[in-house]
Amino acid sequence: MDIVFTCPACRQELEVDETGSGTEIECPECGASVLIPEPSPVNIRVQPPGGPVAAAATKEKHFKLPTGGAKSKISIERPRASLESEVKGVGKKLKIKCFRRADFIGQGPDSFDQAVSHFLQATDEVNIHSLTPIHYSYVDAKSGQVLTDYGVMVFYKG
Repeated sequence: MDIVFTCPACRQELEVDETGSGTEIECPECGASVLIPEPSPVNIRVQPPGGPVAAAATKEKHFKLPTGGAKSKISIERPRASLESEVKGVGKKLKIKCFRRADFIGQGPDSFDQAVSHFLQATDEVNIHSLTPIHYSYVDAKSGQVLTDYGVMVFYKG
């Protein structure tokens, strides 16, 4: 049987084995100190409502907390987020920067390479998610011909 209760600070629903009652923990959502309540008919869950299929379909967060003995403080750490959720969530968002070699024609023989190198150095290696070469075609405005060229697409956190 589990004790179901909410964090008084952030209202996150938490679930703990009944042997954890009276234990002080940190809320995994907001980090506030929470005292696990004593079991009562109101806060005991024997089986998820609607059975296992209904429990899997809900989007509520339930955390199973280990018990370390009476009145001991237990620290809960969130699992490391996947790269996708890390990029979407905390702080920096995934961005794209494209460098087309044709945009640097007339600026010098190495201007494309220098621009890409400068951007990569300024962005910092930790924030670079991927570097992908691209090949593309475009119509030249002066001659009307279809030309092919190359470039690079940088996915980075910024």
